[in-house]
Amino acid sequence: MVELKIPDMPFIKRKKGKGAAVSKEAKEEGETAEEELRRKIALYRRIIERYREIIEKAETKTVTELRSLIVPNDPVIIKLKDEILEEFRPYIFSKHFEAAARKAYEFVLEEVANEELPVDFWLEPRDIVELRAADEMDKAVLLCSLLRSMECDSAKVIVESNGERHVFVGFSVGKKYFLMDPAHRTIIDGRREDVLMKRFGGGNKQVYEFNDKEYDEIVGGE
Repeated sequence: MVELKIPDMPFIKRKKGKGAAVSKEAKEEGETAEEELRRKIALYRRIIERYREIIEKAETKTVTELRSLIVPNDPVIIKLKDEILEEFRPYIFSKHFEAAARKAYEFVLEEVANEELPVDFWLEPRDIVELRAADEMDKAVLLCSLLRSMECDSAKVIVESNGERHVFVGFSVGKKYFLMDPAHRTIIDGRREDVLMKRFGGGNKQVYEFNDKEYDEIVGGE
């Protein structure tokens, strides 16, 4: 008996060009566009859930790698910064930054919807601007990148972890410190020590901050 050798090659299940045909067939069967969209969303969610562990493993960041998320020189960030600073030309940091920072905050707050992702997945600036949606961590990273691109060296993402996670962006303008919540309309300002104590003082928690240059722990868990 001759043993057949089965070629060890990948089998591609999806046929090229079949996506449009399926949609056409669905329409012929009376399926509405909304029903088709719901079906596709359910299918894509099933795919994501099956490969959740693989996706999240690939997306895991170490503390050191968090700094790489802040990208002030990213082309999308630079374009967005230029649009925000258009009304402040010629832009002078000491004169215009606070107003520009508030405008950047309004963009992130109003133009980017709060959306919890089904898996741990980092959105890039391009993704956020195109989709106009992100979770609070990605929104904070976007805002911090914008502020850093506006020459603010002190801008950092601040993460509070106490069983749940809350994310902010903090920065200094002269002797005044600002803490912005990118997912909710909340800004606290004052002396840095007072602001941090007001928001993070007390309780068993960990609070750390980072930007593209550094990482610091503000409060350590007990």
